Amino acid sequence: MRPLRALLGLLAVAAGVFMALNWSEIRMSYGPRCVGIQGTAASMEARSWFADAACNDIESMTPLAYGFKGDLTTPVVCQFDIQSVRFTVHDEGQL
Repeated sequence: MRPLRALLGLLAVAAGVFMALNWSEIRMSYGPRCVGIQGTAASMEARSWFADAACNDIESMTPLAYGFKGDLTTPVVCQFDIQSVRFTVHDEGQL
């Protein structure tokens, strides 16, 4: 029984170290949630635990914004972080 306890303890420590070293990537990988702008080929992807709230705020600012979920495959124009949310702007017209 002691070897099993020691092994479980070691696994817990290893998981903790992994989480500590990779926290920003883990936090940003949750999502995505997307917002499109009607009448354009542009869309914005948000990745974070707070992506839904961020996108809801954007959607409430303008009647031209609409939300959807999924991965975007269109070309990336830029990326930026605001308050723990990573935004990636995509534009289908960008070549």
